[in-house]
Amino acid sequence: RNGTFLNGSRVQAGDPRPLRSGDEVGLGGAFRAQYLCVTPRELRIHVQERGNDETRSFHLDAPAPAAGGGAPADEGVLGDLVAAALGEADISELDNEGDFSRQHGKHLVKRLYTERQTGVLTVYDGTDVGEMILIEGRCRHAILGMLTGRDALEYVARLNRGRYRFRPEPIDDLIDSTQPTEVDENGLALSGDLSNTSGAELVKDLVSRRGTG
Repeated sequence: RNGTFLNGSRVQAGDPRPLRSGDEVGLGGAFRAQYLCVTPRELRIHVQERGNDETRSFHLDAPAPAAGGGAPADEGVLGDLVAAALGEADISELDNEGDFSRQHGKHLVKRLYTERQTGVLTVYDGTDVGEMILIEGRCRHAILGMLTGRDALEYVARLNRGRYRFRPEPIDDLIDSTQPTEVDENGLALSGDLSNTSGAELVKDLVSRRGTG
């Protein structure tokens, strides 16, 4: 009765139109929905980027607790990202805290890698808060939303909205925070904190080592 709209244009009876991924469908003047036909990975990235678009300001009053534990990310990841970064930036002018709209993720990653920085990078993309633990510029741990390891690093390098804060930390403290304090004869942690090691990482570790118990 109130009409059906496709991308803002009324759809007439007897004149069906094909749907394409990204089309906006409207029913009357109140309901709007976006039609998506994508893979789960594409959908996750779409939702995160949409959160970026809807976020205009964010203040990190305090950094989130350092995320430790789990298998270290590939040491070559940051190097690959730096090599693949497009364009150049004066990385000497970057701050330890700022907005990705002013300094894109790829330039921040390049600076931390080039300066061999050690510490915790806290990131907010408009939807999720994530962390990267860096030791002399190389990533030991990365998580943001549902992304971990290389996927999380690549996503951070693409960010152009959101907030970041880098907190330098002594290298010994970070190495200690990423190591289990008690292990059995197979190298499996006998106890730990899920705030330091995610459940998914713990299960993956147990399966890869064929742990029993």
